[in-house]
Amino acid sequence: MIIRLLVVNTHLLSSWLTAFIFLALNFNHVSCSVHPWNRQTVCSRKYSAEAFSLIAFFATLTALAFEILYTYLPKNDTPVREKPNGVTHLENNLRGAGVMSP
Repeated sequence: MIIRLLVVNTHLLSSWLTAFIFLALNFNHVSCSVHPWNRQTVCSRKYSAEAFSLIAFFATLTALAFEILYTYLPKNDTPVREKPNGVTHLENNLRGAGVMSP
């Protein structure tokens, strides 16, 4: 399950990086649009699409880094404590909720 999440996150990361590269190559060679009513040159939509893809790339990279750290760093898990008759706390809770039969 964890490996699938890492693979999906890596594919998303490479997709955002590819989108940023294609946007940068495409938009930096094409002139910006000119509004007909005031003859001003506007590049805001192109720059905002490029900036969004770059921000999404870094957000996905950060998420992938935290996912790897959370997955592979050692955790201080609490040990399973057993009662003298060998019944764990989880079993008692499940029996008390009526999920397990006694």
